[in-house]
Amino acid sequence: MIRKILSLFLFLVMISVSAAQDSRIEDLLSRGNNAYQNENFEEALKYYNEIVHEGYSGSRLYYNIGNCYFKLNKIGYAILNYEKALKISPNDEDTKFNLSVANARIIDRIKEVPKLFIFDWWETILSAFGVTGWAFIVVLFFISLLGISLFWMFTKVQSFKQISFMVGGINLGLLVISVFLLTASINHENANDYAILISSSAAAKVSPGTKSNDAFIIHEGVKFSVQNYVNGWYEIKLPDGKVGWLPETTLEII
Repeated sequence: MIRKILSLFLFLVMISVSAAQDSRIEDLLSRGNNAYQNENFEEALKYYNEIVHEGYSGSRLYYNIGNCYFKLNKIGYAILNYEKALKISPNDEDTKFNLSVANARIIDRIKEVPKLFIFDWWETILSAFGVTGWAFIVVLFFISLLGISLFWMFTKVQSFKQISFMVGGINLGLLVISVFLLTASINHENANDYAILISSSAAAKVSPGTKSNDAFIIHEGVKFSVQNYVNGWYEIKLPDGKVGWLPETTLEII
């Protein structure tokens, strides 16, 4: 009996803490939005970043943070947060547009090495919905298959059984394909880390260390893939194929 009462008490405490936390997040978001509307972008950033530090994330939150940084002319951080927003919601048109505007402010114009059509097509499919989108599609097909299966089990009409069996087979095939694409999307995301240069400029080195020769110079806002990490230095690869090392303080992983 005591154990049950204790369990109930702990459950109620957890609900109370969760409710208080949600209320605090809503308050921070409201304060941030009000500050943004009043063009107090530094203050808005303080509230938005506090939400992130609480462990919350979301495409709209990162979008708002990106807008604040853009208004403050911090292009690197603006691009970083637009990219974070697109990682969650790849098809958000507002974020895509703002990212294109921010990218137009970058000093460097780096031409991407052309990819084979098949690789480009495959990446387009995987990034069309992102991991979140593909996960939602998998759940949707699973629930749909479950519903069709129950209908097939309980319907007495033979023609309905045949139709539901065929539709269920198609649904099962689509479920298998979507699970495969979800797995591939997760693997693709884990295998490809990208970062944004947040410093105004940085000289990439031939090898990790300040005494190494310069390989090339890039400026704020440039996006690149991260290849390796050694003692505070990241090995990076530009879209044109150039490789160099940057200190970790000059960049931030998306």
